[in-house]
Amino acid sequence: MISSGYEWGDVEHLTTAQGGPRESPWGKLLLLEGDQLLEAGYRLTLSSSVLNRLGPALLICSWFEPCLRVYPRSRWQAIMSSLCGMSDLRFEARLLLETVRKSAVELTLESTGEAVLPRDLRFRACIHRKVVVASGAGHVEIWNPDLWSERQSPYISDAERIIDAV
Repeated sequence: MISSGYEWGDVEHLTTAQGGPRESPWGKLLLLEGDQLLEAGYRLTLSSSVLNRLGPALLICSWFEPCLRVYPRSRWQAIMSSLCGMSDLRFEARLLLETVRKSAVELTLESTGEAVLPRDLRFRACIHRKVVVASGAGHVEIWNPDLWSERQSPYISDAERIIDAV
C-alpha cells in the first residue's frame, strides 16, 4: 500500500446554523484522502482506523458519481429505508431504488484489512491499479485518480458560490 497525501482526523460534532454543536447522525466521521495502489488481484487495503469507524459488516456499491462507496451495514440499511419510502407509483423512484440496490454487494474483509474489489464494480467506476480513497458522510469512496481530480476542480473554483448556496 502506498500512502501519499493522507489527511486524517475525527469530526465529532457538526455545527448548527446558530453555531452550536450538533451530533453527527453517523457518529464520529473519518476524514481521509489518499492515493493507493491496489495489490495483486485488485485488493484494496483499509486501515485499522477506517475499519474501526466503519465496523466489520460492510457493503460496496457503485454510485451515481463514477466511484465506489463502502458503507457500514447500518448506514446502508438507513439509505435503503429512505429509498423504499418513496412512491412505488413513480417510475423514477423505482429506477433509483433498483439501480442502487442491484449494485451493492457485501465486502469481505480479511484479517489484514484487505478486500477484493468486485470486477463489475471496478469497471463501472473506471478503477484500475491506482485509486484515491476519500471519506464521505458515513462512508468511504474509492475513485479513479483522474476522475477524482476532475470532480474536485469545480469545488475548488466555485467554493465561494457553493458555500453561499448552502
